[in-house]
Amino acid sequence: MATKIVYVYDKDTKEYKYPREIDVESSIENSTEIPVPEVMYGKTIFTGNGWVTQTKEEWLVSLPKAEVKPSPAVEAMNNLGQQLIQAQAKSETVNKTLTQKVNDLTKSVSLLGQMIVKAQTTVQGGTK
Repeated sequence: MATKIVYVYDKDTKEYKYPREIDVESSIENSTEIPVPEVMYGKTIFTGNGWVTQTKEEWLVSLPKAEVKPSPAVEAMNNLGQQLIQAQAKSETVNKTLTQKVNDLTKSVSLLGQMIVKAQTTVQGGTK
C-alpha cells in the first residue's frame, strides 16, 4: 500500500496542526500535500497556495517579555551596595566638616599664639 504525507491545519484559523501519513488514494479534510517550511517560527498558516510563517526576528519580537527578578541574595547585595554608597557619601560630608573645623581651630590657635606673643612683647617692652 502506497502512502503520502499530508499536512493538517485548523479548519477556522488555517493554522498548521500536524503531519499525517495516509493512503495515497485517501484524503483528509483541512489538509494539503504542500509541505510546511522546514523552519517555522510562531504560527504557520495555510493560505490555500502555500504556508506563511513568521521570520525568526518577528517571532522573537512577538514573545512575551520575561520579567527578570533578582534572587534574594542579589537583592541583599544590591541593598548593601546602596547602604555602602550612602554611608560613604555621609562619611565624606562629615570628613569635610571635620576638616573645616580643624582648619578653623588651627587658625584660631595661630591667631591666639600671635596675640600672646604680641602681648608679651608689649608687656616686656613697657617694663624696660
